[in-house]
Amino acid sequence: MLALLRDCAYNSASETIKEAHTMKAYGYEQHGDPDVFQEYDIDQPTPNMNQVLVRTIAIGLNNRERAERAGYGRLGSPLIPGRDVVGEVTEIGDGVSEFGVGELVMTHTEQGYAEYV
Repeated sequence: MLALLRDCAYNSASETIKEAHTMKAYGYEQHGDPDVFQEYDIDQPTPNMNQVLVRTIAIGLNNRERAERAGYGRLGSPLIPGRDVVGEVTEIGDGVSEFGVGELVMTHTEQGYAEYV
């Protein structure tokens, strides 16, 4: 699993984005051990008003996410976990003035096991 997450964080966009608006993400469709993780091609988010797009550099692995994967939580189809992300701002939505492209940020978000949040 760690190799999958490392690949997600360190692959360049030109190697992993097959279309202009897709990206790699890692998640699962059933509870279990780390072997339940799979790679998915999902839509890349677009920043709306007062939002930024962040390219994932690193993620935090926490006990809550481990417990959810093991069976103590919700299950999506697929469920893309990840709340704590460090990354680089790549796009800025309208109304954003406090962040700039290229700036390093830390987020508390959803679906952080992905190339962009």
